[in-house]
Amino acid sequence: MEEGLLLLKEEREERRRWVWGDVGEEVKRVGWIAAPMVVVTLSQNLLQVVCTMMVGHLGELALSSSAIAVSLAGVSGFSLLLVRGEVRLISLLVCYLDSLNTIATLYAITYGFGAAVSTRVSNELGAGNPQGARVAVFAVMFLAVAETTVVSATLFACRRVFGYTFSNEKEVVDYVTAMAPLVCLSVIMDSIQGVLSGVARGCGWQHIGAYVNLGAFYLCGIPIAAILAFWVQLRGKGLWIGIQAGAFATQARQRIFDGKSSKDDGLK
Repeated sequence: MEEGLLLLKEEREERRRWVWGDVGEEVKRVGWIAAPMVVVTLSQNLLQVVCTMMVGHLGELALSSSAIAVSLAGVSGFSLLLVRGEVRLISLLVCYLDSLNTIATLYAITYGFGAAVSTRVSNELGAGNPQGARVAVFAVMFLAVAETTVVSATLFACRRVFGYTFSNEKEVVDYVTAMAPLVCLSVIMDSIQGVLSGVARGCGWQHIGAYVNLGAFYLCGIPIAAILAFWVQLRGKGLWIGIQAGAFATQARQRIFDGKSSKDDGLK
């Protein structure tokens, strides 16, 4: 009896070592896939961020003028391009404008992880290897947690000086300091959501992801943001909290779908 229990314990330990060994190898594979996408996207986005930094140090009037110019380009410019049928150019310019903020730049790392896990999961499931897909998800989630820990901790530690990167105005710097905890939360939520979205794409659940995002943000996130910003008078913080509520709802629903499908398909 005791020998049987010892053998069972040894088998479990061996299986645990085998699984963690697979996760380590999968981390290397995902790193090789994601690293080029992360480097290229960050390099492209940082070009736009540097322009915003330079405008911010020219003064409050220059920064306001830049914001108006970006808004006009986003409305009138894209409308004219749409009439001319320049859909591809519109998509490219939207990506450039989206990279003018800090969150979009940091999301470039998560975008690389999501694309990598999408490729790995689809390959493993296509080869009839659900265990390999599960290991790929664990590996990418480990990388995402490590990335969010480093980025969030660094951003929170530098919250009192980070605002000076974009402006010398004391009011702007103080507001950035107050918003830093919400930005750190956004980094964490976006990273996890990016990985889960990559898993959904790899499993062929794009339609489910569309419904989840539609319900989470339009039925949950936007109403909460409007109430907190305009009724509770939290202003920008209220808008940010509402969007993060939508992101949390998205993650919860995607995790439910992931867990249910994993149980049905034998991934667990």
